[in-house]
Amino acid sequence: IEIVATPEGVVGKAKLGEARKVKRAIAFFLKYLTLLIDEILEVFPPGKVPPVEEVTFRTEEEMKPYLLLPGSKGWKPIYALFKRVE
Repeated sequence: IEIVATPEGVVGKAKLGEARKVKRAIAFFLKYLTLLIDEILEVFPPGKVPPVEEVTFRTEEEMKPYLLLPGSKGWKPIYALFKRVE
């Protein structure tokens, strides 16, 4: 709603905006984001594909074509995944 109501991106009085007001919030957010990324990398290290059952509700057999090297025989892009309706 704010984007439509204020297309220039300012809510309130723009002259009252100061960078120092948001520094603590941005620092906290970046620290949290770093911790989150570190936890994800700890569980799923780079270069190692996680077990399919841990990251999706689909079976390993369903996901097999999407996990092949791009361009190899039988490979499918993730955009070919269909939405399952149950």
